[in-house]
Amino acid sequence: MQKKDVIKHSAAIQISNKISLLERRTWNVLLANAFDDMDKTDRYKISVRELAQILKYDSKDVQYLKNILYNLVDTTVEWNILEKDHKEWGVFTLLSGVNIVNGYCLYRYDPVLREYLHNPSMYARISLSLQNQFGSKYALVLFELFADYFQIKRGYGETPWISLEHLRELMGVKEEEYKEFKSFKKRVIKEPIEEINAITDLSINLKDGILTKTEGRKIVALKFIIHKNKNNIIDIQSIEKKQCTEQLCLPLPEFDIDNQELLNILITEFSIPSALATQILKTKDEYQINEKLNEIRKQVELSGYILDKSDLALKAFFPKTVGVSSSSAASSTHPEIDDIEKRLRSIGFHTFKKVRRQHSDQVLLDAFKELDFEIERRKKMGESIDNLGGWLRIRLPESGQSYVFSNTYTKHLEKEAARKKAKERLEQEDRARAEALIKHDEHRKAFHDKIDKKIAALKEQPSEWEALEKEALEKARSKIPVPNQVKLMNQLVVDKFKNLNAIELQGVSEKAVSATKSFLSNMNIDINSQAFQKAVENQKLEIVKTVYAEELNQLLHTTSDYITFQRKISAQTEIEIRNLVAKLIEKTVINS
Repeated sequence: MQKKDVIKHSAAIQISNKISLLERRTWNVLLANAFDDMDKTDRYKISVRELAQILKYDSKDVQYLKNILYNLVDTTVEWNILEKDHKEWGVFTLLSGVNIVNGYCLYRYDPVLREYLHNPSMYARISLSLQNQFGSKYALVLFELFADYFQIKRGYGETPWISLEHLRELMGVKEEEYKEFKSFKKRVIKEPIEEINAITDLSINLKDGILTKTEGRKIVALKFIIHKNKNNIIDIQSIEKKQCTEQLCLPLPEFDIDNQELLNILITEFSIPSALATQILKTKDEYQINEKLNEIRKQVELSGYILDKSDLALKAFFPKTVGVSSSSAASSTHPEIDDIEKRLRSIGFHTFKKVRRQHSDQVLLDAFKELDFEIERRKKMGESIDNLGGWLRIRLPESGQSYVFSNTYTKHLEKEAARKKAKERLEQEDRARAEALIKHDEHRKAFHDKIDKKIAALKEQPSEWEALEKEALEKARSKIPVPNQVKLMNQLVVDKFKNLNAIELQGVSEKAVSATKSFLSNMNIDINSQAFQKAVENQKLEIVKTVYAEELNQLLHTTSDYITFQRKISAQTEIEIRNLVAKLIEKTVINS
């Protein structure tokens, strides 16, 4: 899947949030994957491995991923809570069905929901890479809401007034959670907004960007003021459909960087243009980037902040190859002459031009390395070098000679080399583990293919297949709790009694009074007493249960609890069938 973002209907953003962060991210990925084909087919597929990779879900627990998909089918949500699009409101399940076959996830949407999703009147574009950066489901929900109301051309946006009741529904906050507004604001509003401000291109000022509406002394609604976050550069687009005849004419972001934090450091702290910062992250290892940035910070600090961070960073990541003296290698990458002279001047070398004539760039760079090391080493020991220039003069060799490192620094270099070697060993082990996992996945896929073939063969033998299905069903029923049918039936009886017409109600009442009199004839109970009337009411329900038994039994099997139970039994039965077939295959292999 090449999609980097998802086009999401405004009403789909404004849903009752009953799902987890990973479930919401999964639904967004599935929507992006299906979007282009929604007018051609009602079934869509994506490989399970690719789905996990896009979600940055590194667990090998496929059952957990199945539970996520199951919850998306089993979760009913209210659509368009804030009524941004006044024409639409509804209740849907997020997915109408899911199958996993041969490593592929096959899924479907309700036909009406599919039409809404593919032809939205208003929508927002959400970065799939960016959504993986959120650690809180509240942050992702709020960000989608802010992206929905942000106007690109104005560089500004604001939500309507959102009642606390609707806001709790949007955020998926249960009635018993965060009952005090103070704790609700901190956990559900303030902390998620801090996360949004840190990693996205939208910004909400915590002091004056959250407006409150009160009734008396009670806060009843909130409004959010949204601005462009100039510190971040992620391109989120939110426009009305009428501005563009096709959704896909919206430009896709030119790049998609996972490590937004490091990208932000390169742009804001080191003043590197966004295009060059992106190139650095695409071509360099993140560990090496951080090491270089820490070296640059130390150089700038040692120079008394005379040296320029941006200049040093650009020369470190985009060095020029130039010739050096015979005391060093034939060619090397190093800072330009001006940087060396700035450094010499910063540590008290007034005769730096003379030193530049006597020594090669490599000698001076080596001396700087050891000087930086000595400064840090002595700082850890509670000591310091009082005269940096004097220390460097003593350490510099005769003109034309190579720089000789001290024993202390040589040992440090040996330790660094050992650490690098250990790091390479660990990387090699990681690669070996990754290869082993790939082989494991291949074996697992081959085994699942065997299971599929065995199932197909068993279906051609009805007696064996029937016995297998029966055993799998029994195992499934032992794991899935049966709904309380007595409770469900009693509720159906009460509902049926309430909906009886006048004639039916009169007939039931007469039978109930007659039956109660007959039953209590020997107890000498007054027919006007409260006990007698209560007995009559109970008898009415029993008569309804008897008279309408067939209808009520049919209704029982259409209740949401019973349908959910049957769906769970069906899904679990499929799992149990595959487990039983897997055991048959393993047993055959062992015997052979």
